[in-house]
Amino acid sequence: MAKGVGIEGLNPGLRPVYESIRKLLAGATRDEARSRHQVGTLIAEVKKARDKYGARAVEQLASALGTNVHTLYRCAAVAECWSPGQLESLLRRTTAQGQPLSWSHLVVLAGVSSPRQRTELLDRALQDALSVRELMVQVEAADQSAGTRASLVVLHRVVRASERWSHAAATMHEELMAELEGAPSEEGEPTELIERAIAAQEQLEGIVQKQLARLRAERRRFDRKGAKATDRSSGLMLTGMRAAR
Repeated sequence: MAKGVGIEGLNPGLRPVYESIRKLLAGATRDEARSRHQVGTLIAEVKKARDKYGARAVEQLASALGTNVHTLYRCAAVAECWSPGQLESLLRRTTAQGQPLSWSHLVVLAGVSSPRQRTELLDRALQDALSVRELMVQVEAADQSAGTRASLVVLHRVVRASERWSHAAATMHEELMAELEGAPSEEGEPTELIERAIAAQEQLEGIVQKQLARLRAERRRFDRKGAKATDRSSGLMLTGMRAAR
């Protein structure tokens, strides 16, 4: 198998050929990105003007052009992420091999909803000269991380709200007990109010029970994940011990 050769390892006479091919490839990549971006700009305009073009205008265009409708939507997604000026700035940036990101790279990045995260992944793709497949792996990892952070934010809110409800419920219970102990036994409005209070408490109890069931299910899920991680660590340790013998 031939070993990889860097630029510095090229025959001096081969370097001009390398430079010519590199520029041609970079130009072709930029031209493709510009052309598809222009298509995307038109599709984005059609999407925004349904009253003018109709609800299935993009599908009709795809059929007339003999292309896949998803291809047109991907063009629009990229155009909606970067303006023509931003695209030009992006295409001027290159990897260490002198190549800009390909159109397929841009399509993958357009699927990242967070602009900050998209920029970080773009920078990483250029810096590490990531292939499209490698970039997709990075995007999936970033999505999982973002999902975990979002879940933690929700859990923090649940904890704070639950603590406030618990304190308020305890205070209300004490006040209610004190009031009921000294209240006269009368029919009419007090009885109606008590029935309403019971109904409200039962409704609240149902909500709390549902939340408890979900939180307990989540706890079991995380416990299982932790157990699997421990099992994997133990397996790796045993493998390492066997290898050391």
